[in-house]
Parts: sequence; structure tokens; C-alpha cells
Amino acid sequence: MWNQFLTRIGLRPPPEPAPRESVEDLLAKTPELRELLESLGLDSNRDQAVSRLMSELKLSIRAAIADYSAFRSALARAEIRRRSMPDDKSFALLDLLRDAPDEAATLAILNSDPIHSQVPFIEQIPVPRNGELTWVSPVDHSLIRRRPDDAERFKQAVAELEGLFSAPHRARLEPSRLAVLDAIVRLQRELERGRSYLPTPILFLETKLEEYRTKSLKRGAAEALEAVLATVGTLADLRNSAGTTNDSKEQALQLSALASHYLDTPGIQIPWLTSGILGLFLHPALTGAPGKIVKPRHLVTMDLIRREIQNGFYDPEETAQRLRRMEALGFHVSSLVYPLLRLHGSTGRTAGGDTASNGMAGSK
Repeated sequence: MWNQFLTRIGLRPPPEPAPRESVEDLLAKTPELRELLESLGLDSNRDQAVSRLMSELKLSIRAAIADYSAFRSALARAEIRRRSMPDDKSFALLDLLRDAPDEAATLAILNSDPIHSQVPFIEQIPVPRNGELTWVSPVDHSLIRRRPDDAERFKQAVAELEGLFSAPHRARLEPSRLAVLDAIVRLQRELERGRSYLPTPILFLETKLEEYRTKSLKRGAAEALEAVLATVGTLADLRNSAGTTNDSKEQALQLSALASHYLDTPGIQIPWLTSGILGLFLHPALTGAPGKIVKPRHLVTMDLIRREIQNGFYDPEETAQRLRRMEALGFHVSSLVYPLLRLHGSTGRTAGGDTASNGMAGSK
């Protein structure tokens, strides 16, 4: 209060605004939240490892031409076949290869994107399906090889990828995991062939990994995961805006809706989220009662209660009794605070330190 008075009369500069935090920020610094998400099938560490390993596998592939003269002859035949085909953006690659002056320039073009820049009519064959033209990659290619420049490191990266999917996850459908492992085995088997051609099994593995990431969550886990992410997103928004606008009524309505949904959604309730929502309910902007004046020492007491909740170390029953007394002294306390306190008591005690509402500490 004294600091606010000094700021108001110009004797103290206004405090720097607290930095805005995103959902990613909260996930990065909150182990309890990451554990919840991992139990629901969202493992950001594994997703990052998968992305890194797949990028490494694709970047390691290099094209080689087994017989340059035969390749140029095949390229001439491809030029003839393209004339009877509808225009296709992939034919631009044929133009580049046709104009390449020598083998080195040809290889440079092929290696500009060694996974996706496959040569029409040589590495890809047009096949009509359901009235549409689909380009299919044959398993074997006699003219072009696409293999890793470091086979041993490639094998090691594939083994690391396999290890990430070695165990089932209770929130994920098991057939999706097995499909990933089958695709990995297919890639390993193709690598051992003397005339191996790796873009096809790599792209097939990439498809199975994406299906696992986006389609393998069991129904209950998918719904709970969506609820957690929505809760954290709303919590972050409210935390960033608390005390910064005059529309405390709208913030209170949003917070009440968030708390009601949270209380009604089993499976996402953890001490960290509970304390974060409680800390917002007890922000000074939401506990003031119009027309009532409270004594400074009672403001201090209310702030101490709020800090205890923000740090996650408090007795739910004792805190509820203290808040009842604060209400009698003129503070406004939402009725949703009390079931949240009981929920905290039933889900255990959160670790102290970095909670979603720490940024509220000291706001008055």
C-alpha cells in the first residue's frame, strides 16, 4: 500500500510489468504438469527426440548414380513420356536435370532434397487410382541409389528411434506403436540390402510416426489432454491479465468458468493447477468488496494467505477457516474457492516454488 502511494505521488517509479508467460513457458518449468501430460500420452521430450532423429536420418541420405550414361538415356525417355501427361509440378525437376552439364551438377540437383526430389518416370511411376494419377515409388531402383553417407551412424539413430517406442503407453493405442516398430524394422531391413533405396521406407516411417502422434490417443486420454491444455492456456491468459485491466468482473466470470470446468473434470486435477486457480481467485483485484473498507493489517493477512497458496504449502481446512474470517472482515471470496481447497486436500501437496500464480505475489 505504501509503495503504491509513493508511486501515485511520483516519488517512486512504477514497477516494471511482469513478463507475459505462455503455455510453453509453464510447461517448461513445471515438472508436475509435464508428468500429468506424459501420463495422458503427450511426451514433449520424446516428440523432440523423434523430430531430431528423423531429421538426422533424412539429412544423411545422399544420391548416387550407378550408370550416368544409362541415367541420361532414361532421362530422355522420361522427357518423351511427360508429353502425354498432364502438367505436374514435379516435372520441373526433369527440366533441371535435362539442363545439367555433367554428372556432378546432376548429383547436386538430386541431393538438394534427397528424400523428396524423386525423378518422375525413373524413381516414381504414375499409377491411376480411382480416376486420379498417383506417383508411386518402386522398391528397387537400378539407376539411382539413395543411401546414408554414414551407415553406422544411421543404424545408431534408427536404434535410438526404436528405443523410444520400446514400451507401450496406457494412453496410446497399441496397434499404432506396433505399426511404428514395423516401419522401423522395414527401414533396417532395407538398409542391409546391397541395392537399398531408403527414401521409400523413411517416408513410410514418417507417416506411421505422424499417425501415432495424432491418431493413437485413446478417447478418454485425448479428451483429458485437451482439457488440461485448455485449462493451462486459460490460466496463463488470466494470470497475464490479472490486475492489469479495470474489468475485474469479466476476469472473475472467466475464472469461475475455468474453476467449474476444472472441478468437474476428473483426471486433470493436480495440486499445481489447483493452487494456480486458487491464487488467481485471491488476487487483490478479485477480493475487494465495493463499499467496504478493510484495515491494512487485514490486507497483510490476506496477502499472507495468498502467498501460502501460491507456494503450494498450506493446510486446506485451516486455510478455509481463515478465509471465512477474512470474508467477515469485508473481503470477497468466491464460493468456488472452498471446493478447490478440499480438492487440494484430496490430491496431496504440491512442491513449493514455481506455481502458475507466482507472478501474483506482491501484487497489491
